[in-house]
Amino acid sequence: MAKRIVLFVVVASILSLAVGVVWARESNGSIRGTVYQDLNADGRCVDTGEPVLVGTPIKFVSNDGKTTLYLQSGENGTYGLVAAGYGTWTVTADPNNEWVVTSQNPIEAFLGSEQLLVLGVDFCLAKVGTVPPQTVLPESGAAIAPILLAAMTVGAGLAVTGIGLEVRRRLTAS
Repeated sequence: MAKRIVLFVVVASILSLAVGVVWARESNGSIRGTVYQDLNADGRCVDTGEPVLVGTPIKFVSNDGKTTLYLQSGENGTYGLVAAGYGTWTVTADPNNEWVVTSQNPIEAFLGSEQLLVLGVDFCLAKVGTVPPQTVLPESGAAIAPILLAAMTVGAGLAVTGIGLEVRRRLTAS
């Protein structure tokens, strides 16, 4: 009788372990990336030879907003969220006030049954003060500034008047 109980416990344990492994594999994924120091602040730092940054906080927020996790980049600049649930995760580099993110931030990472691993969720950071000022352009289709419109109208009017006067001068001279 004792042998049957032991055999039952061993079989039940093996089955529980197997079910747990299959369940974990089917409902969890991993998001991995690297944090680089963007020396020239151009927003491009992957595969450029620029150094990695250690200890940069990385924030992960689940698509339902119910789960927020924080990690830091390790000694080799890498980080990884393992055993993350399915869905779209918002990954954000969240540095202190000495650094500014020059690459895309945040980045969306999707995990699902067909996509268990997301690699290359990389961030570029530059020291504050090394980032050149950005030229901000209006949105496509944005209205033109009224003063610019007035200046263009006056300029076009002067050009047409000048052409008309020149044509008149040439006609009277001939």
